[in-house]
This record gives sequence, structure tokens and C-alpha cells, in this order.
Amino acid sequence: MLFAYRLDTGQLCEMAHDAALDGAVWVDLYRPVPPQVAAVEALGIVLPTLEQMSEIEISNRLYRLGLQDYMTVMLPGVTPDGVRIVSPVTFILSTDRLVTLRHHAPRPFAIYPGRADTKAAGVKSADRVFLGLVEEIVARLADLLEASDRGLEDAGRGILSGSGKHGQDDMQAVLDRIAIEAETLSRVRLALMTLERALTYFTVRVVRKREDKTLADLVKAELRDIAALTEHVDFVAARMGQISDAALGRINLAQNATVRLLSVVAALFLPPTLIASVYGMNFADMPELEAPYAYPLALGAMAASALLTYLYFKWKKWL
Repeated sequence: MLFAYRLDTGQLCEMAHDAALDGAVWVDLYRPVPPQVAAVEALGIVLPTLEQMSEIEISNRLYRLGLQDYMTVMLPGVTPDGVRIVSPVTFILSTDRLVTLRHHAPRPFAIYPGRADTKAAGVKSADRVFLGLVEEIVARLADLLEASDRGLEDAGRGILSGSGKHGQDDMQAVLDRIAIEAETLSRVRLALMTLERALTYFTVRVVRKREDKTLADLVKAELRDIAALTEHVDFVAARMGQISDAALGRINLAQNATVRLLSVVAALFLPPTLIASVYGMNFADMPELEAPYAYPLALGAMAASALLTYLYFKWKKWL
């Protein structure tokens, strides 16, 4: 799909699908088909393939080709099937146009056009559209981080407060929730890291060439936000480790209690088993076998030995 936007009274307005792209300030390509790729390349822009976008070398993610600067970042989003993934998004920036290329659907790309004019950068140039879109992306990452923090709080509230039952199923649910939030946290961290690199490249290669001196201040503000979110990611990761350790500790305590119970039961049956073993021997000379009350006495001895063992354990507070 191809979405093109032009400037109109200080706002981004979506252009008709059959309109010429010459007047577009932002062209957004989502899983483009060959005719759409050809329409953009007719503007003198070379579009990278998904394989080229996925390469991790910095030289393949941040570079200049002709009159355009290419910046590829990793952003969380969803596939057409609804699967949440982290996939590359390439920003191609020229003097008068921004082109974005993506193969998944990060949410900021859908909501940014409707509120682009509310961003600090504004929309009067392609550079400012780029910075406004980055601001929307950073805000979305902050929302994901906040939601992950709330999820960890919900998962760990019962554990850390010490209230309520902590069965194996409950602890398994907590660990599953921690695993989900850990994946979200890793996606946010990766997005922040690649965004920081892209903004640094933008500052060095683009801002110095522009006459708009306020771009550098806008980039510094974005970098401060990214640094603050990165610090928050570290805090949430430490909290995640604490909750994970607490959940594993609860599981170990439950397992130890089960093992202790089995050990006590085995100890209770040990004296009766000893008595039964003695009188189960096949020796010829065993006087007790001829006694008229030998069987009830043996049963009583086994019961008494088990009871004494139980009382001893209670006295030692092992039960």
C-alpha cells in the first residue's frame, strides 16, 4: 500500500491514490507492490529490499545515496496476521520529501498524520515531518514501557505482598506474564537504541546542512527523551528480575514443603516397617510367634511407634 501526504494549511492531508507524488511531503510505503515501488523510484529514490533493511551493520542502516539519506530503525508492530514482531523501517530523507518503507504496521504510522500539527517540530518541511514522526514513535514506546510496568506490577502484587495462595498454576501464570513483558521490554530497548543512532546520524549529516537552526534543538529534545526512556527500561528490567526471583522462590518453597511432607510420611512408616520386617523373618526359633496375643501386640507396637514418631516431629516443629 502507498499513502502520500501533502502540506495544506499547516497540516498533513492524505492525497488521492492516483495523484502524482511530486507534491507529496511524505510518502509512506507499507508492503508495496511493484507498481507502487516504480512510482516512488520514478522520483529518483532507490528503495532497499527487506533483506537489505534487515542487515545489522551500521553502514547498511545509516548511509547516504545520491541526494537522499537512508536511516533504518527497528520498531515493534504487527504483521497482517496480527503477530507482534520487531521489524526494520527505513526513513529516506531528501530536501523536500520523506519516504518511509516498512513491511509491518507500527501504530505511530497510523495515528501520526491526524495529529502531526500538534508536534513540537510541526510539518512545514520534510525534516520536521521526520522529527514529528520520531516523536510519535518515542511516545508509543513510552506507552509500551508503561504498559509493561503495569503488567509487572499486576503479576508481582500478590507475590511481593505475601497475601493470597501461591499455587503452582499461579506461579506459572506469573512467570508466563514476566516472559511476555520481557519480550516487550527487549523490543522497546532495541527500538530506542536504533532510534538514537538514527537521530545522531540525522544531526551529523542532515541538520548541519539545513538552514533551519532549530532542528538541532528538536533533535536534542528527542535524544533526551530517548535517554530517559532507556533509563526507565533498565529500571523495569531490574524490577522484572526481582519479581522473577520472588516467583521462583515461591515455587521452591512449595516444592520444599512437598518434599518435606513426603519425607515425614516415609519416617512415620519406618518404625512399623521395621517391626513388620522382624516378624516376617523365617527363623525356626521365634517365641513370639507362639504367643496367643502376638498378632494384636505386633499391630499395637507398630501403631505406637508411628504415633511416637509423629509426636516427636510435632515437638520439634517439623510438622
